[in-house]
Amino acid sequence: SSGINAEYGTGATDHAESTDLRFRYRKLFFQTKEKRSELVRPESTGLLETLEEMNQLFSRVKNPREAVYDSNVLKLTSELGLEQADNLQTNMTVFDRNIFSEKLV
Repeated sequence: SSGINAEYGTGATDHAESTDLRFRYRKLFFQTKEKRSELVRPESTGLLETLEEMNQLFSRVKNPREAVYDSNVLKLTSELGLEQADNLQTNMTVFDRNIFSEKLV
């Protein structure tokens, strides 16, 4: 046996690739946590940039452990997206049927 798995390549190459990928996911996770207050501002595009970086990293995922790192960053990004949506303010007024009906009378 040459030590090459048809699905995963060589063990040494895979280990180095996997180590690098996990490092990048951890770095992205902690950077995202550190920039939380900036990322949840309504005008911020940081979450989109984080998702784009995640997509690039995910294309290299080959092992379940790496997929767990991806899901952790995705969960954090989703939570921040919800928080960002909560921070959005609109100029729409709330329709109150009682006030509307009073104005009709």
